[in-house]
Amino acid sequence: MKRRILSLLTLTIALIITTSCTVSKRLTSIQTAPTDSLLSSSIDVDSLIDKYSKYDGVYLNVKDIYEHSATKGVPMFTHGDWKYHRIFSKKYLIINPDKQDLTTFTINLPPRTVINSYYLVAILPNKTINHYDQKSLIQEKNYDGNITYKFAIPGVKKGTIVEYGLDLSFNSGPLDYNIELQYSLPCENLNVEFAYPDWWKINTKKISKGLDVDYVITRNVEEKKKIISYNAQNIPAITLEPFSPFFNEVAKYLRISFTLIDLITPIEFYKSWIDVADDYKDYSMNKESFLSNKAGGKTEELIEGIETPLEKLDTIVSFIQNNISIADDNKDRSFGTVLKEKKGSVYEICGLTEAMLSEAELEADYLLVHSAHEGFIDYDFISYDQFQMPAIRTKIDSTFYVVIPYYKYLPIDYLPEYVQEQQALIVSNNKKCMVNSGRSRLAR
Repeated sequence: MKRRILSLLTLTIALIITTSCTVSKRLTSIQTAPTDSLLSSSIDVDSLIDKYSKYDGVYLNVKDIYEHSATKGVPMFTHGDWKYHRIFSKKYLIINPDKQDLTTFTINLPPRTVINSYYLVAILPNKTINHYDQKSLIQEKNYDGNITYKFAIPGVKKGTIVEYGLDLSFNSGPLDYNIELQYSLPCENLNVEFAYPDWWKINTKKISKGLDVDYVITRNVEEKKKIISYNAQNIPAITLEPFSPFFNEVAKYLRISFTLIDLITPIEFYKSWIDVADDYKDYSMNKESFLSNKAGGKTEELIEGIETPLEKLDTIVSFIQNNISIADDNKDRSFGTVLKEKKGSVYEICGLTEAMLSEAELEADYLLVHSAHEGFIDYDFISYDQFQMPAIRTKIDSTFYVVIPYYKYLPIDYLPEYVQEQQALIVSNNKKCMVNSGRSRLAR
């Protein structure tokens, strides 16, 4: 009898799991190299060279796919699963064979990336077709643990056509995506897809006031997948010159952020800008006790004998800039540890600066500043990426100063152009709101 009850219980649990799991499978197929017959299809190389003669090359076809497959687990029974797949291919004509970006394949990947497939084909002007696979890639391990894969294409001449494809898988994906829809070279055909489980939620950013990218959303009901698609032809090149507007200010791009991910129970991200500020509030708090307040002790030492608030500001910021470096690790440090090790993250360095200015009895606010590199601000697109540059604002004699203490030797009366007159999010407790950074530190 007990055996029958146990069998029924096991069967019931199995039925719960199999009938309750929600699955969104991978739709895209593994990348494979095109056949020689497809590669040898006629392309009028001479006319393309003539048409795009002022460029180093031209992209003939670009395919860029981002896909998320997932299994939603059953609470107390199974875990959820999330796989992120990145599939892309490029076919381009080389006009300038001295342009290394076109004659050398390079990609930088995290150490646990799975390379499902890779191919590269070069069609030389004499119609010779050369195939290369993953074995041809040279690997270099970087200081951060990532691996760079390289391959210098041999025998490249003007008029060479290159086509490569790469299929990658990751255990999970990022929450935010900035997908370029224009490049430094002209592009004749572009296809971009972003696929994700249909029970997840996303938000997309406008690229200028009232203007969104003209993508299409379709749904695969059977595979429980939503797909964002963007297609374009004859895309002009974006040429960035000194003092020209930044890429995201002039080019088309698709910015996507997950707002809800559900693998077992729903997890929502950033419902408001206050939520974004709250994520950084710990950097705006000196957690050291009164007896071990290293920031306070160092501040007293620095400002001894200094009377004017402006001199105190200059002294503290100069000390930080000259003595504290940006750490190349992910270690969490207290303000005392930052002072002791003489390094910290940019967020910790700003927090230390705010604490020291407060110890010097200066009014200070911790800011996250929008950079012009990010282009238009879409306030309905709530993401830390729109306000990710930390800085400190202080007020002296009714004038606001914005300081960036992790920039070495930056004068206190100047702000870099890309943060001048930009909006900023105040992180400091009880002050979570938007402000303007000003034209320079003396602008307000």
